[in-house]
Amino acid sequence: MQDLSELSYQEIITLGSDIAHSKKIFQRALGKLTIALETLPGHPQINDFGKEIGISARSLSAYKSNEKRLQEMENQGIELPADLSYGCLAAICSQEDYINVAKQVIGHGLSSAEIIFFLRGEKDKQKEKTKCP
Repeated sequence: MQDLSELSYQEIITLGSDIAHSKKIFQRALGKLTIALETLPGHPQINDFGKEIGISARSLSAYKSNEKRLQEMENQGIELPADLSYGCLAAICSQEDYINVAKQVIGHGLSSAEIIFFLRGEKDKQKEKTKCP
């Protein structure tokens, strides 16, 4: 690897941006590939695909579910901020009313951490409502 002290400021920004977005890209890409499995003849199983690439079937199923919801949002013209972490996107997708949650996120300009904190608080409120006396 190149001596990082030799990089220009712009090169450091480019590299940092690439690193910051690579995890989200890999998870979304795996979600899209897992969706594509359904269109193949003989419909290969997620378990087999996961074994071949070294990713658990459970993770692939989650990526697939999230990607379907993210694509649905995009098809409805909902554009979530590009800087939201994949964990934040997954938290939004896990909500029962994820479309309205996504719209609220856009309207309030919240960061990933703020969204996750807010959604955890909402889940805690729901748990309290369903507790038996």
